[in-house]
Amino acid sequence: MLAERKCSCKYFDNIKIPCGHAMLAADGVGVPYDTLCGHWYKTTVWRETYAGVINPHGAARDVDIPEEVSSQVVYPPNTKRQPGRRRKTRIPSTGEIRAPKKKVTKNKCGRCREEGHNRTHCCVPI
Repeated sequence: MLAERKCSCKYFDNIKIPCGHAMLAADGVGVPYDTLCGHWYKTTVWRETYAGVINPHGAARDVDIPEEVSSQVVYPPNTKRQPGRRRKTRIPSTGEIRAPKKKVTKNKCGRCREEGHNRTHCCVPI
């Protein structure tokens, strides 16, 4: 339902970024994607948000911290390393297009520059 900006997968409803289903429907109707995004994702809204002056507070040492807070000892959370090998490639999010993989080339000989064999098995005369 593009007019209400809703989808049955609830991704479009919650995050206000068009999911794959909404993008396919928008292509069929001819609606541009930028009209489906929530207004807070647009550049004009971000510029208006940060247009005013942001004044920093004073130095951190001048802030009054209650005694019960400053006396507490806080340790980092207990965590475990994930099992298995770490992932080397990023998982693309919804709507991103994966780059095509490079074509695998055959062996190329360092001597004669022909494909199909390497230098050790080259039988072309010098």
